[in-house]
Amino acid sequence: MSTSLEIKVLIVEDDLMIQRILTEFLKKIRGYTLVGVASDYTSAKHFIESTAIDFVLLDIYLPGGLGIDLLKWIRQQERAIDALLITADNRSETLEKAMRYGAVDYLIKPFRFSRFQEALKRYLVKKAQLHNKIMMDQENIDQLMHLNQNPIYEEGTNQTFENIMSFLQKNSNQSYTSSEIAKILGISRITARRYLEEMENDGIVVLELAYGGVGRPKNLYRFVGDQL
Repeated sequence: MSTSLEIKVLIVEDDLMIQRILTEFLKKIRGYTLVGVASDYTSAKHFIESTAIDFVLLDIYLPGGLGIDLLKWIRQQERAIDALLITADNRSETLEKAMRYGAVDYLIKPFRFSRFQEALKRYLVKKAQLHNKIMMDQENIDQLMHLNQNPIYEEGTNQTFENIMSFLQKNSNQSYTSSEIAKILGISRITARRYLEEMENDGIVVLELAYGGVGRPKNLYRFVGDQL
């Protein structure tokens, strides 16, 4: 992804096996760095108070307290920390609380790596778009607000992804900006950039910076191969 973002993650989970699983899963997803693991409510709270983190992988049932209450406390403290809830609790009232306190997603145990990866990729796309823009227009906002309603591309199931992939494969000796791709394929520039950033993150395209004249360099994307 064309961003220098590196999300610092705290795992809050009392089950040692799940701690290990989450640790291994995180290693497979670019853009995230594990900075700590807490096994109970109190140690998690102390870690958050003493260490700079951006994101929490949060269980709900913890020794000493509930993860949902920890998330509520994070909001009350106005800390710039987001959370992904990972729990066996499938009650609608718990999900409603998680949504009220701003959880970015909610995974029911046991969960698949693909679903975990999807949640973290969505979050990173949103953070990158917010990080790279000072002012937002309505199209930008709509993309961000409705990102969770649209699947991150899956080969063979998303026509937009297929169209971009096919075009770049046929023209693999050339590099294109997101605006050029958008114009050629008849899609919005924001959509083209989001897909190209994801493809770059997965090693399907490479990002090249073209310097020339005054102003910021152009981001050019070139097909190098499908590593999905």
